[in-house]
Amino acid sequence: MSTLLDIITDPSEGAAVLCGLPNPTTIIGSSDPNVPILLRLANQEGRELARRHDWQALLVDYTVATLGAELQTALPSDFDHLTSDAEIWNRSTNQMYNFPTDAKTWGRVKGFGITSGSPGWARLLGGALYITPAPTAAQTIAFPYQSTEWISGKTAFTADTDVPLIPARLITLGIIWRWRSNKGFDYAEALSTYEREVERATSRDRGLKVLRPGAPKYDPVMNSEWSWPGTVTQV
Repeated sequence: MSTLLDIITDPSEGAAVLCGLPNPTTIIGSSDPNVPILLRLANQEGRELARRHDWQALLVDYTVATLGAELQTALPSDFDHLTSDAEIWNRSTNQMYNFPTDAKTWGRVKGFGITSGSPGWARLLGGALYITPAPTAAQTIAFPYQSTEWISGKTAFTADTDVPLIPARLITLGIIWRWRSNKGFDYAEALSTYEREVERATSRDRGLKVLRPGAPKYDPVMNSEWSWPGTVTQV
C-alpha cells in the first residue's frame, strides 16, 4: 500500500523523479518550494478521481435506526452521492421503499393525506432522508452511498503516512500531467497515459457482469440461426 511519501518519492516511479525534480525526504512541512505544489496536485487529483468513478473502496453500506417521524436522519457527513443502482430498504420488515420519489409523486402522496401503508415512499431532500408514511421507530434503514473520504477518514493528504483508498498509481500519473500543464510543458502524452490507466482501473474495479447473449436470430437465406463468427473476449 503506497503512502503519500511513496507516491511522490518512489525512486523509480515517484512523481518527483518523473517530473524531473529532486526527491524530497518529506512532503508535509517540506522546505523544498516544489513540494507544496506536488502536494496540492496530489490532493486535486485525489478529489477528482474520487468523483470520477464509484470506487468500491469508497462504497458505504449505511444503516440507521428509524425515527417515528417523516424526517429520518441527516445524511452522513462524508456523503457524496447515492450509487446509480441505489435502493433504500427497511431491513427490519424486509421491504424496499419506493425510491427515488420525484417531487410530483411526493406532492400527490402528501396531498392525498396518506398516513399508513407499506412499504411507503423515500426521498432525499435538503441533505436529509424522508420517509412517508412515517415508519415505526427503531427499525433498520439501509442504503448504499459513495463517500467523499478517499483517504481513510479524510478528504485530503495531511500526513506523509496517509494511504489513499483509490489507486495510488493513478494519483502519481495525475500529478505528472498536471505538473507539466502547470509549468507550460507539453503534457499530451502524459495525459493520454493517465486516461488509459484510469479507464483500465475503473473497468476492473468492480468486476464485469456475466455477458448473456440475446435470443438467436433466424437467417432465412441459410435456413439456420445466425451465429457470431468469432469469439467474445474480456479486454
